[in-house]
This record gives sequence, structure tokens and C-alpha cells, in this order.
Amino acid sequence: MAKKKSAPRKKQTSKKKRPQAINPFTGEPMDTIDWGDVFELVEKNKTRALKNLFEDGMTFEEFQNTYWGRLEDNEYLHRAAEQGSLPMVKLLIEQGADPDELDEVYQTPLERAFLAKKKQVAKYLFERTQSETAKQLVEDTLYPSRKPGRSLPKIDPELKQAIEEKSLKTVRALIKKGVPVNAKFKTEYKSDSTPLELAVDLNALKIAEALLSAGANPNPILKEAHPLATALFRKSPKMMSLLLEHGADPNRPGDLKKTCLMDAVDREEMQFINLLLEAGTDLNLRDAEGRQAIHFGGFLKSHRYDSQKEKKKLLHSANVTMRLIEAGANLQAETESGSTKLMKLYSEPRWGDKHQRYLDFKAAITEAGVLDTRIDDLLGLVRQNKITEVRKLIKEGVNVNHRGDLLPFAGQVTPLAMAVMCGHHKLAELLIKSGANLDAISTSFRFGVEDPNAEEPRPYNLMEEDPHYFGHGLTWVRPLGVAVWKNDPEMIQILAEANASLMLDAGQGGAPLVWAIDLAHLESVQALLNAGANPYKSKSSGADAVFYANLDHTHPKIKKLVNQAAKKFE
Repeated sequence: MAKKKSAPRKKQTSKKKRPQAINPFTGEPMDTIDWGDVFELVEKNKTRALKNLFEDGMTFEEFQNTYWGRLEDNEYLHRAAEQGSLPMVKLLIEQGADPDELDEVYQTPLERAFLAKKKQVAKYLFERTQSETAKQLVEDTLYPSRKPGRSLPKIDPELKQAIEEKSLKTVRALIKKGVPVNAKFKTEYKSDSTPLELAVDLNALKIAEALLSAGANPNPILKEAHPLATALFRKSPKMMSLLLEHGADPNRPGDLKKTCLMDAVDREEMQFINLLLEAGTDLNLRDAEGRQAIHFGGFLKSHRYDSQKEKKKLLHSANVTMRLIEAGANLQAETESGSTKLMKLYSEPRWGDKHQRYLDFKAAITEAGVLDTRIDDLLGLVRQNKITEVRKLIKEGVNVNHRGDLLPFAGQVTPLAMAVMCGHHKLAELLIKSGANLDAISTSFRFGVEDPNAEEPRPYNLMEEDPHYFGHGLTWVRPLGVAVWKNDPEMIQILAEANASLMLDAGQGGAPLVWAIDLAHLESVQALLNAGANPYKSKSSGADAVFYANLDHTHPKIKKLVNQAAKKFE
């Protein structure tokens, strides 16, 4: 999603002494600044008080850090929008808040204001938000006059009754009489509906056809569902085909921004999937959780899997996936959280099935030729440090950002993550030059993979026995996190110089610098600081690296290094 540039931060204008924070463990003043509880100011709409702090020299970065430390999120603009505080929203955006920032359920401040019925704030944000998905969701309600046909009359009682009784003759007579076919009304189960929506809900195909021929809108603005989605839920492919022929929008978002295609894939209804694909539905749209259609599939995530009894159902799931790929979907597409379809399937073995569901699914799509298994070959060569063979596969077109597996050695991992784990510096450089994603996530890493002779390396869930274990299981990890875990400063330098993110979580548990401090890896701490890691922006659970460095159990040399480096960022 494209984002607007933050507004320039205001310079300090006040001559007041900037307030120092107090170390909660020693009671001594710290080099950081304490601006008080800015969360409280946002929560209680104290715009003037917050503006005074900015005028007294508080930078927007300091505001963010203070707010994060209070609530472990940065949804200040979302909360102000949801409360309907226009002055607070304006102030935050003026200071640098991003109107396209997403909250934990992938909603923009515009959507939060809209759902909270704060129309004035929503209109203000509408003009400043770049998210077309968010705008599409709210535009018809905020600006009903921009498109014709939004103010609809109430339904004629006779028409409603005729549709409910499925009396095609009466419906046609009423249409001929001039009864409005685009009226709105409430039902027992829905807050609003239209004659067409009612006909679709009742699976009255001929009546729906009569209404559409008379000018019924196939894309009415309704608070709940819409005709195309209803046709899917009623399992009527003929109805869906009719609606699409009359201009129903296959990309129309429904609840939580899910499209009909996503719902059809989740239900694994191949006939509906084909209809929607033939109508030109967009495979790249995302729902509120950042998922594309390729990421759905109900059978792949439900109940215990019995390969003897349910292989046929699993093959149907594989066929659905292959149909999407045939239409242009990308099996390696990532959700907003960085997970692919295969990663999700691999990382969640159900009820002790030992990845059998994943293995059968992968075998099916491999046999169909839609999965390039050379990525597994590439992982094996990387593991064995065979640079010449790796270079050959890359020249043959193997995608270095695809994930593969080397059961039982690893989960769904990238070649770069494998090179980092094995400590192969030259190979890592080769993969980076070949376009490897420096921040790509790998899942379910199994340790021992760096030993080519290891037959039974330890899975991540047994890492508690590792003397270096510090509470963060590596169910998912980025290359820089692996380098920190291995305490490999040379690899850290290679990744950092190639612009790997020093701020993104290295895995579950926080930023790379926090990991290095917790692991007492002095060399890794030094390498990260040399690369420019900001101790104030390196966080875990809301606390920054400065906080962790000053804990009693932290190695004195690490404490000194971090505190000295922190002064550069004040």
C-alpha cells in the first residue's frame, strides 16, 4: 500500500528544560526524555495539552516512543479518529501521523472513524487517505450524492409479498405497473435489503431475472451481504451467472473486505470459483487480515486429517489451488504477516498428523507441475555450501525468494535463511546479489540443519533445552534474527550493508538488538550498533533496547555499548 510522506517534524521552540526520564531500577535520571502519559492526552481528547508538548520540543518520534511504551501499539490516530476528535486528528497528522497506517486488524483510521459513525472525521481522513480499498468501503455512505440512485424509496408491500411468495406473474404485473425495483427495506434478519437481494436469498431465479431486466441494481449499497455473495451462500451457480451477466461486480468487498472469490475458495466451491474467474475477478485483492484468495481453503485448516479416508477431499483442495494458479495467482504470495499458503500449512500440523496433510497437498501440486521443486534442491545445495551448483540453479531461473523444505531438517525456509543458519557467508552474498529478500520470514526452523551429517536435528519446540534459549521460540524468524542467534557478526554486517531492516522483529520476541542483548551476544550487539541500529527504536513488547541493556542481569560491556550508542539518537 502506498503511503504519504510524513509531515516534517516541528523544531523545538521552547527554552524549557526537556524532562528527563527516571530509571525505574536505580532511581537515577536517564538520558532519555519523559514527556508524561501522552496516551492519556489522546484518549481524553486533550488536544491543547498535547499541542503544548510539541511546542515545548517533543518530537513526533518521541511521542511515538512514549505512546508505544504505554500501550504497545501506535494506534493513536486510529483512537482519535474513532472518538471523533477532529482537532486531535488534525494535530497528529500535522505532526507526522500516517493516515494510511493499519491497525492490528488491517483497518485505516478512515475505516475506524467510519465504523464508529464519526462522519466529520471520516470525511477529513477521506481526503488524506491513499488507500483505495478503504475509500471504496466508505465513499457511497459518506458521499451518496456522488453517484446516482443512492436515495432509494421504500419497497412496495405488494412487491415484497409477491417475491416472498415466489409469484413471478404478480412480480411482472407490478413491474409493468411501475413499482420501483430498487427500493430498500428491512427484514427479520437483515438491517437493509432490496427486492433483488430478497429474490436471490430465496433462490427465485426467474424473479431475479425479471427484476434485473427491469433495471434492478446488481450492486446495491447494503450494510450486510450483497446479491453476488448471497448467491454463493445459497449455492446457486445459475443465480451467480445471471448476476454477473447483468453487471454484478465480482470484486465487491463484503464483511471484513472478503471478496466472493475468497469465500468461494474457502468453501472450495469450484463451480463458483470458475464463474468468478471467468468474470475477471482480481486475484490480488486482500481482506482485512491481508490475505489473498490463494491463502484460503477450508479443508486445509479443519479437523484431524486421515489420509486414508480423506485423500480425495485433499486432492480437491489441491485442485482449487491449482485452478487459482492457472488463473494467475502466486503460490508464493505472502499475507501481510509474511506467511505463504504452504508456510501456514506446514507450520500448523493438526492433532499430531506430523505434517501429512502438508506432504499430501505438496505432492499433489508437485505432480500437477505447479510447484517448482528445484527450490528444495537449492536448499540442499546451500546447506552443503556448493556455490557453483547454487549459481547454476539460479541461472536456470530458480526463484531465490521461494521457500522450500528439507524434512526433517527445516520448515518452510528461504535459501538465504539457510545460508545464514549454516554460516555460509559467500553463499549469502551470492543470494543477496541474486535478489534474495533480506527480511523474508521462514517458519518452523529446525536446528541442527547446519550440520550436513545431522540425522535428527532438534525442532523449534524443543529449544527449551538449549542453554541459549531465552523465551522466544523461533516459530518464525528473519535472516538477521538467525545471524544474531548464531552470534555471527560477519553475517550481520553482510545483511546490514545490504539494507536488511534493523528495526523489524527478528522473530517472535523483538528487534535484532534486543535479541542480541538477551542472548548476551556481545559481538552481535557491537555489529548491530556499528550498522546503525537505534536502541530507542529496537523494541520488544513495547520496551526498547536501552531498557533491556540496563536490566541488572545484562552483561556490563553490553550495557555500556548500548548506552553510549543511545546518546547519538537523543
